[in-house]
Amino acid sequence: FFVAETCEYQRHFLDFHPQKIILTSVESDHQDYYPTYEDIRAAFVEYIQKLPKNEDLIFCADDKGACETAKIAKEKRSDLNLIPYGKNADGAYKIESVETKNARQIFKIAGFGEFSLKVPGEHNVLNATAAVALCVRLLEKAGKNPFDYVSKIRDSLLCFAGGKRRSEIVGRARNASGQEIIFIDDYAHHPTAIKTTLKGYRDFYKNHKIVVDFMSHTYSRTAALLDDFASSFGDADDVIINKIYASARENAECAKVSGELLCEKTAKNYKNVFYAGEFEKAAELAEKIVSEPLQNADGYLFVTMGAGDNWKVGKILLEKLSKNGGNR
Repeated sequence: FFVAETCEYQRHFLDFHPQKIILTSVESDHQDYYPTYEDIRAAFVEYIQKLPKNEDLIFCADDKGACETAKIAKEKRSDLNLIPYGKNADGAYKIESVETKNARQIFKIAGFGEFSLKVPGEHNVLNATAAVALCVRLLEKAGKNPFDYVSKIRDSLLCFAGGKRRSEIVGRARNASGQEIIFIDDYAHHPTAIKTTLKGYRDFYKNHKIVVDFMSHTYSRTAALLDDFASSFGDADDVIINKIYASARENAECAKVSGELLCEKTAKNYKNVFYAGEFEKAAELAEKIVSEPLQNADGYLFVTMGAGDNWKVGKILLEKLSKNGGNR
């Protein structure tokens, strides 16, 4: 089996020949190539048409874009098997409940019972449910009874610790007051992903103060979704905005947006929003924030977030704390 996370930018995913597809979401993105939502949706429909006859499109019933895309694809290809998953799904892959307890997400899938994850965020519950659907369909295609394998699937999901730059815990430290600082790096670079990921942290790390260092990726995306970005940090306590990570495909001199502008917009929606364009300055500011003694809290969660290289801010801060004897 070959499993790939394919990229829709410039229709790159059309170079692949999928035999099954998991469609997690479809929304406006890569605005320098897809000016409108309809443009990017059409590319996904084209990708789905590459499925062999009578094959599976496993799609998220909780995502409006995924539902629309699946419907259009089905109209073009009546032979496709549409398999919905999520809270709004009908059938075996409906998520009937989700709760966070003892550093685990416990969720129930209608046709297969209860599962657990050690990683935060309901988006990961959705992803796990999609993975269950894929495993079941592969087992059925092989002529096997999927219920004979549910316990193995359940054990495998519980062992999953996340991927690199996907809610990745990169280190732990303590401030001068002895309070723990958990360092997380995450690739979220779209407003929807930022909101979903931060909500997951808020639910999972209930009694922590959340500090986010964010670096927006590409001028075109930042400009097109500026207001959406500025309203994405509701579950953060402090937000540090870096300069925009410029793509080689863009001309920075022609940009009509900047990290400073994103910071100004974000500060209109939330308190404790700061601009620190360069990483050293961001690390200095973050050190001041996480050094403050907390009352009625278990510690800090320091998150570097974005598709750029601002993970270096976390690295710098960890090294500084290490020199003070706070790293572990």
